[in-house]
Amino acid sequence: MNKSILAKVLFYLIGIITVASYSFYNGFPFINGDTSSYINAAWEDTVPFERPVFYGWFLKITSLGYSLWISILAQCLICFIVVKKSIEKFSQVKDYKAIFLATVLALLLTHLGWEANKLLPDVFAGLSVLLILLFLESKSIYSWFYLIAVILLGTFHNSHFVLFALLAVIGLLLNIRLPNYSRLRLLALLGCSIASYSLVSLTNYIDHGEWQLGRSSEVFMVGQMAESGILQTILNDECEDADLALCKYKDSLPNRGWKYVSNGNSPVAKLGGWGAMEKEHKKILRIAYGTPKYWPALVTSSVIRGLTTCFQLEVGDGIFRYETSSNIQQSIKKYYSNDSPAAQWNKQTILTIPFQFFTIWHLVVLVTLTVCSLYFWYMNRLTQKQLERLVFCLIAIVLNGWTVAQFANVADRLNTRIFWILPFIMILTIWEAIRHNRLPREV
Repeated sequence: MNKSILAKVLFYLIGIITVASYSFYNGFPFINGDTSSYINAAWEDTVPFERPVFYGWFLKITSLGYSLWISILAQCLICFIVVKKSIEKFSQVKDYKAIFLATVLALLLTHLGWEANKLLPDVFAGLSVLLILLFLESKSIYSWFYLIAVILLGTFHNSHFVLFALLAVIGLLLNIRLPNYSRLRLLALLGCSIASYSLVSLTNYIDHGEWQLGRSSEVFMVGQMAESGILQTILNDECEDADLALCKYKDSLPNRGWKYVSNGNSPVAKLGGWGAMEKEHKKILRIAYGTPKYWPALVTSSVIRGLTTCFQLEVGDGIFRYETSSNIQQSIKKYYSNDSPAAQWNKQTILTIPFQFFTIWHLVVLVTLTVCSLYFWYMNRLTQKQLERLVFCLIAIVLNGWTVAQFANVADRLNTRIFWILPFIMILTIWEAIRHNRLPREV
């Protein structure tokens, strides 16, 4: 084998192992209750009620039907490739040693390592934003291949293609006054969002004959209204005239959206589950969005919940202890019996990971990187393109926060899945400013 090819293969192997080191530290990839939905749907050849099936297919294909360890290594390979491309583009570093060092810094100083090692599609939200940035800044014809990856990753979660569409629209609006990115490429990004939406809807049509994103979107939206208090207001106003089964629970609604959606003692569960409540939930949504007096509360809740999500940065959100009887443990036992012992006995399940320490560590790092970035900006040591990247990341984080707050949940992991791109870009920006010792820009 040619020495250069051997060196490249060795470089990627070391990169994969380095990114996957969090799984090795835990003793198994991190699992979540949602992981079982993806696994079960893929192996049972159906589409989940609450999410797309594409990430489940990713796990099924990459695991080779044998082990989820192979899937997490494949996931870490994708992460390493995108991170490597980003380092090369945004810092002009080409040397293998420097790229490896920058990757290690990204793993140590951002949430990337935790996100990349979850058996969830979360990390692909941040990777998609990096791919979009690479596409927008590249002038090569080959950069259009980035869009193919964006379309595929957009099918992993319903919020992904919504985020892409919002980024494209905001980019086109800003482009009117500040033509930073090609309008053609922004329109192509909007096309990617439509393509991802179409693929997700197509799988639902093939599965149960309806062209839709999912069969339970309304339960999540009503759950958010329960969390914000709007649902109780609606029930107090409408129960005298409207025939709503939820009226009997209007004074005991859960105070968190996920409790309304998933808790076994929630009104939804007591009234028969998502399917049984579908018509009533849709009726409540029609009342809420069709009645002007509720609009101010809906807008206020939308803004507050969206901004609140942007400050959710706890590392261990969703990485709980899952008992042997839990759905995820049963799914692993059923489809990946070789993995079952490790899934039931690791640092996650015996609760020995100091998540509070890591959360504080990342907050300290974030503050430090922010201060350094502001210093270099104040000293005119950052280029216009570097400033634009940082602003782009901030916009992506805010739009992601708003999207998940409206259509999913206010949860730390739904913010950390994308927030890591900001400190990552900060690292590369500071790296370049120091490495080149750039003179201040002329005013």
